[in-house]
Amino acid sequence: MRFLGRLLWIIITVTMIVVSVSFAISNNATMSLSLWPFTQNLEIPVWLFGVCAFVTGGTLGTVLMGGQILTI
Repeated sequence: MRFLGRLLWIIITVTMIVVSVSFAISNNATMSLSLWPFTQNLEIPVWLFGVCAFVTGGTLGTVLMGGQILTI
């Protein structure tokens, strides 16, 4: 049973890596980001925005789960 769990984990991980790499390779256009009180725009590739959003979400999720674990 433990082998099947690890095999499933490896399959999910490899699938996510393939999807991430495919996303990064296929989206090389640039996008413009701006924040209201500031006048300058930040030009970044679309894949960088997607990867940063994914990392930010993972980090926030980890921090929130860590806070929940500390309260137990």
